[in-house]
Amino acid sequence: MPKVLRRRRRVQPLRFGRRLITEVGRNNLFGVAAQLAYNFLFSLFPFLIFLVALAAFLPVKGIVDRLLGSVRPFVPTSAFDLVARNLRAVVTHRHGELLAIGLLTAIWSASNAISSLMTGLNLAYAVQETRPFWKTRGIALAVTIGGAVAGLLGISVAILGGDAGRWLSSQIGAPNLYNDAWAFLRWPILALLLMIVLAFLYWICPNVKMRFRLVTPGSLLSTVLWLAASVGFSFYTDHFGNYNAMYGSLGAVIVLLTWFYITGLILVLGGQVNALLALLDREDAALAPSTALGDLGPPTTPTRARRGPPPRRDPQAR
Repeated sequence: MPKVLRRRRRVQPLRFGRRLITEVGRNNLFGVAAQLAYNFLFSLFPFLIFLVALAAFLPVKGIVDRLLGSVRPFVPTSAFDLVARNLRAVVTHRHGELLAIGLLTAIWSASNAISSLMTGLNLAYAVQETRPFWKTRGIALAVTIGGAVAGLLGISVAILGGDAGRWLSSQIGAPNLYNDAWAFLRWPILALLLMIVLAFLYWICPNVKMRFRLVTPGSLLSTVLWLAASVGFSFYTDHFGNYNAMYGSLGAVIVLLTWFYITGLILVLGGQVNALLALLDREDAALAPSTALGDLGPPTTPTRARRGPPPRRDPQAR
């Protein structure tokens, strides 16, 4: 497993931008994003089934509706309605056998999206997958299960904390204090949580040995781009885009697939930024010994040339 060096020097923006465009085209990140979108789409509903099964063990009422409400600002309306309708159908027609073989199948199918992300990040780092199958699939399953559990626990804590915050605000005579504070703080908190999740994915998914860092340039860029792109695409589809006129009843699926494509492209782009910084580090480290002052040898003192007798002048020369 190759190692990644830490960045030592300041990267020139123009040089970095040219190399980033070159690496994106060389690694075919647009094709990788399409593959990710395909796997995201087929992993979505198995993952939702798994979420519903886990939500039954949490002592919070209406957690599914709260979960849908938390992602509502970032998903286009038509795609959100499609997901919400199918999720509520799963909750309504839930059967006991869901926790047996069907649940294991849902987990396995949902982990395919993480496996596809591993492939994309390995392309970004230009490394081959040398880890055994049981390890890569185990990582994908662990990330899938851990992400679902962490997401539901986070939503549960937010619900219980919100109830406690509103009660405390009413006790001190400011009933709107919590709502106003949450309306201001939810975006920084969401950005911080998303950045942590992306930093973890960029650390564990590629077949590269590196030290975990909470904030990386790739995770920071991906967080900003994903929030801006999700809100912008949702606004566009809600006010300008009419996919139903072109695709008919498949319009909602096309919108969801396009949103997954944007998400996948931003994910691999952030990984490519981290990989390119590591590549530039290795190039600078390879060039450093030939340019270091210590490798030029001991300093020498200049010597003066001796003065010899002046040259004789030929008397016949004019």
